[in-house]
Amino acid sequence: MNHGRRSIIPGCALGLEEARLHCVPSSENTQPFAWRRAITASAFNLNDAVEAATYDDQNSRLVLASHSGCLRMYKIEKSPPEVQELWAIRIGDAIPRALFFFGGAHQSLLMLCLENAQMSCREAQNHNLLWRKALSGGIGNAALSSDEKVLLVDNLSTGSFDIYEIPSQTLLRSFQPASTRRYVKQCAFLESARTAVCGSTNNEVRVMDVTNSECLQLLKTATKDDMMQVVAVSTAHANRHLIAGGSGSTPTIYLWEKLKESEQNNIVASQAVPIERRDRSGVNGPIILFVLVCTYSNWYPHVRQFVDFLVEWGKEFIESHNFSI
Repeated sequence: MNHGRRSIIPGCALGLEEARLHCVPSSENTQPFAWRRAITASAFNLNDAVEAATYDDQNSRLVLASHSGCLRMYKIEKSPPEVQELWAIRIGDAIPRALFFFGGAHQSLLMLCLENAQMSCREAQNHNLLWRKALSGGIGNAALSSDEKVLLVDNLSTGSFDIYEIPSQTLLRSFQPASTRRYVKQCAFLESARTAVCGSTNNEVRVMDVTNSECLQLLKTATKDDMMQVVAVSTAHANRHLIAGGSGSTPTIYLWEKLKESEQNNIVASQAVPIERRDRSGVNGPIILFVLVCTYSNWYPHVRQFVDFLVEWGKEFIESHNFSI
């Protein structure tokens, strides 16, 4: 599932679980979130999972796309938390793989679908179709650059990553495929769209130069059977870029960090690479938060269920012992 470029918004956090939407407001005390004020909305039918999502931070709007091809837009109110549906349409039988707001005031909505290989643009306000273009192959995933000028697409037909100019929809170049297996794999832009991070169907994450399709570095895991289908990037501090990759065969997250020039100068020439995987046994707070955000949809439902169990057990214990509060 593609969650666009942001999963935590100012004032609250959004979580997606199958066909449901969870909105958790931020807390005014020492805790980061006010879990008791969280609200849950059923976006789609129970068996129709959320396939793609993106958030409009300028207008506090959220768009969700389901596996069956339903598209819904919501207005997110942060205080008090409220989710208000603005419109809903059915776009067909194709599976949406990516959604992006773009343009001035985020007036447009870009959507890419799996089977029909279509990229379409709609008015965000009323979902009217503006244009549609058929790409060269099935779409596994996509990433939009921060300046909204370049789109990176996982081409399932060729196994490569294609670079398109937006909004002209012109194919600029392609990255050579890292594997012949046709599985969806994520991609992301790094360093103001100068470089791109691409997943693969083997144990590699590739850091690519967007301007000339050159592979700047190959990040490998120890297990050859891993499929690095999920990638995420973040800038923890100035000039501190983090890359996370998730394997397909085992629930493992690999983390790499780019070194500063002063640090690279202290490394032997044969080891002086722009991005290095480090042992994170002494990982710090920002990196832990980054990993938790990337895996939010996996651990939150279990934590919430455990907390609810503790609350109910506490109530029963108090009632059985005739304690008063």
